[in-house]
Amino acid sequence: MGEGNENDFIVHSLKDLKKTRQIFNQLIDGWKKGNEKEMSEILVNQIKTDYPALYSTLIVERNHAWLPKIETYIRTPQKEFVLIGTGHLIGEDGIVQDLKKRGYKVEKFHFEE
Repeated sequence: MGEGNENDFIVHSLKDLKKTRQIFNQLIDGWKKGNEKEMSEILVNQIKTDYPALYSTLIVERNHAWLPKIETYIRTPQKEFVLIGTGHLIGEDGIVQDLKKRGYKVEKFHFEE
């Protein structure tokens, strides 16, 4: 991960290490509320601003590589389960937005605990 931007990846990870529990709790709260803006603030916006090359490698390029595979799954008659990290789902460069741009209808699925 972060190939070509290894130093940025390590620095970013170490900065967040001290706040991991707080960040994780905020992320869970945002996820439960379905608040994509809050989750974006936690996971995406800082790395996008502070380390744009890392963001491109870690999020954008990986998402673009996964899209054709996901579309292949969509076209099969079987129901498929695709597990993707939250940072890849949300934001303007997220998989959900990319699927919508390609004409797919994407809906949130919410369940009660």
